[in-house]
Amino acid sequence: MFFGLGVLLIMIISSIGDIRSRDVFLWEILGCLGMSFAKVVFSIYAGNFDASDIFMSLMPGVFLLLLSFVSGQSVGYGDGALVLCAGPALGAGVAVMGMIAGVFSCGLISGILLVLKKVGKKAKMPFVPFLTLGMGVMMLAQI
Repeated sequence: MFFGLGVLLIMIISSIGDIRSRDVFLWEILGCLGMSFAKVVFSIYAGNFDASDIFMSLMPGVFLLLLSFVSGQSVGYGDGALVLCAGPALGAGVAVMGMIAGVFSCGLISGILLVLKKVGKKAKMPFVPFLTLGMGVMMLAQI
C-alpha cells in the first residue's frame, strides 16, 4: 500500500505537468520505477514475491506503449512508460483495472466535450490525469 501511494503521488504531480505541458518527465518515470523496484525487493525479502503478479502488472504499460506505436502517438510513449514503471508498485489488479477505468473516463469526458462542441474531433487531451484517476479509484476500491 505504501509503494502504491508513493506512485499515486508521483502520478498526481505528473498529471499537473501533463495538463500544463503535455509532457511526462523522465524523473516521474524513474520515480515510479524506483517505487516498483523497492516493492519487488520488499516482497522478496518478506517472502511473498509473486512473479506472475509482477508480469501481469506490466501488461497495461506494454499495451499503452504498443497503442502509442500503432496510433502514431495518439497516446504518448510517456503515458505508457509511466504505467509500465508504476505497475509493479500498484499490483496487477490496480494496474489493469485502473488503466481500463482511465480509458473509460477519458472516453466519457471526451464524448461529453464533443457533444457540447467544446472540442473538435482532432483535439488532444492529456491522458495521465485520467490514468491517475483510474488508479486512485481502484486503490480505494481495494481498501
